[in-house]
Amino acid sequence: MTEEVKDTDNVSTEKGEESFRDYTKRLEKENKELRSYAKTNLFKEVGLDPTQGTGKMAADLYSGKLDSTELSSWLSDNYGINADQNVNQNDTVAAEKIMESDAKSQTIQQQSASIGEEDPMQILDEIVKNGSPSESIRAKMYMQDRMKKEK
Repeated sequence: MTEEVKDTDNVSTEKGEESFRDYTKRLEKENKELRSYAKTNLFKEVGLDPTQGTGKMAADLYSGKLDSTELSSWLSDNYGINADQNVNQNDTVAAEKIMESDAKSQTIQQQSASIGEEDPMQILDEIVKNGSPSESIRAKMYMQDRMKKEK
C-alpha cells in the first residue's frame, strides 16, 4: 500500500512541476512584453521615437532602468542628446555624432594603412652589397624562385 501512495505522489509532483514551468514561461513572456511596452513609452516620454532614427538606435542600446531621468542622463552622457527636445533635433545631433565617428574612423584607417612592400630588387641589391656571399646567393636563389612562381 505504501508503494501505491508513492506512485500517486510522483504523479502529482510531476504535474505540479510541469504546471509551474508553464506558469514561469508564461510570466517571463508577459514580463518581456510589458518591459518592451514600458521601454517604448519611456522613449516617447523623453521625446524620441523608438521605432526610427536616433530613438531606434538608443532603444536598441539602452539596457538601464526604466526611469526617464536615468534615460535622459544616459542619452546626454553617451550621445549628447538632451531629453525633451523634439525628434528632429535629436536626429541632427545623432547625425553629427555619426559624422564625427566616421571622420575619426577614416583618420585611423589612413594612419594604419599598410605601407606596402619594398621593391624586391632594392632588397636584393642591399643584401648583395652588405651581406656575406652565402646570404647573397640565398637571396638570388629566392628571387629566382619567386619570379618563376609569379610567371
